[in-house]
Amino acid sequence: MIHPSRTGRSLRAALAFLLVVVPGPAVAQAPGGAGGPPPAVVTAEVGTAPIAPPAEFVGRVEAVASFEARPRVSGTLEAVAFEEGTDVEAGQLLYVIEPAPYEAERTAAEAQLARAQAQLTEASESARRAEALRSKGTVSEAALDEAQAALASAEADVLAAKAQLQQTELRLSYTRIASPIAGRIGATAVTAGNLVTPETGVLTTVVDLDPIRVTFSVSDRQVLQVMQQTGAETLAQLGDRFVPTLRLATGADYPHRGRVEFMDNRVDPRTGTVTVRALFPNPDRLLLPGQYATVLVRPQAVESGPAVPVSAVQRDREGPFVLVVDSDNVARMRRVTLGAQSDGLFAVEQGLDPGEVIVVTGQQKARPGAPVRPVPDTASEAPPAGEAAPAIDGSGGQG
Repeated sequence: MIHPSRTGRSLRAALAFLLVVVPGPAVAQAPGGAGGPPPAVVTAEVGTAPIAPPAEFVGRVEAVASFEARPRVSGTLEAVAFEEGTDVEAGQLLYVIEPAPYEAERTAAEAQLARAQAQLTEASESARRAEALRSKGTVSEAALDEAQAALASAEADVLAAKAQLQQTELRLSYTRIASPIAGRIGATAVTAGNLVTPETGVLTTVVDLDPIRVTFSVSDRQVLQVMQQTGAETLAQLGDRFVPTLRLATGADYPHRGRVEFMDNRVDPRTGTVTVRALFPNPDRLLLPGQYATVLVRPQAVESGPAVPVSAVQRDREGPFVLVVDSDNVARMRRVTLGAQSDGLFAVEQGLDPGEVIVVTGQQKARPGAPVRPVPDTASEAPPAGEAAPAIDGSGGQG
């Protein structure tokens, strides 16, 4: 038989043992909670950047200058004097066509000129003697006329011989094909040892890649609307008030801005558009003729708005938000409406004001409503409040 009092004492002793030996569930310590210092987070002030929703157009890349090397005389191609796909200088030799036949033509023309000049000398002396004898009445008028006619004919023969020599020298010069422009050369269509003629066509092409041109078309309605909005009186004035940029086929932004260099003076009746050409620096030869790119056109003068580094933006099911650090160094969640992204920045359409302090790194250590230890980010991507950053494309915003 078990004694009740002894059993109760045993149960109480066992429970006391369990409470001492087996630890209870650990209490989660939130970041910055009691028992430790506030977590350090990297912060930056909300800056400003020009926000201008651009108009988008499909543009085609074209070379500003190009040269198609074509044979202008017939002959065997003696030399291809360039390396395909490399840069060439203006005046650089590209091809040599067998010059020997044309050198022989030039020698024959030089001989013909020398003969004509000798005949001219003889005719000139004959005419001078005839004039002297005629003054003495020893020769007839007809003989004098004949001598003068022979002189005129000899002079004409000299002119013809000189022209023939110039033609042969010109044909000889065509045996050496040089590039009149600097640029990048393509592949050769004909190799050395083959016969070429003027009917052979293009041997190779040289294109000037820097700067490079992008051509696009703007509807007449857009042109009229923008002219009315800006007060521009001419297409040239309109072009001066806008800045073109590019988005490449990969979706990346082209790093160099362009300038509008030409707007056509008429609307194409077939398409209802005006042709526009923009010029872009191309130092890295990233743009090549024939490529297509998206042209983004925005005004020169645009309003600025809040902008934050991409790293500062977090998202949950309700949308994007940032952590704002208030004057008491407490992190506060702030919902934001985002505009476009460019140059590592998000345009903020609603939710933030320039000068507010936000967390840009270390958000995982902070908890909304809890204190933090802000560490200013001296290398932050956010421009200081009031300082303009590169214009942000306002067409690809996220909310």
